[in-house]
Amino acid sequence: MNTEATLSALQQFAKANEGVIVTELKPVRLRNAPAAEYLGMTPRALDTLRFRKGGPRYHRGGTAHNSPVYYFVADLDAWMAEQSEQAPQIER
Repeated sequence: MNTEATLSALQQFAKANEGVIVTELKPVRLRNAPAAEYLGMTPRALDTLRFRKGGPRYHRGGTAHNSPVYYFVADLDAWMAEQSEQAPQIER
C-alpha cells in the first residue's frame, strides 16, 4: 500500500469514527522479551513461569519444541488482572 492510499484509508477511518478518541495502540501479540517487558519482569522469569505452567496463556508459532512463543496482549492483561485478584490484601 502506498503512502497516498494509506493516508486515504486513515482519512476514511477518521471520518467513519468521528468523535472516537484513540489514546493508545497496542500490538495484538508479543514475543517473549517484549511480553516480559510488558509484564514488568525479565524474559527468563517469563520462561520459568511458562515452564512451570504458572504464567499467562501462550501460543507457539509451530509444532516443534523450539518454535517461537507468542503472547496475545489480551491474555497478558487477563493474567495480570488475575494475579492482582489473587494477591493478599493488606489491611491498614
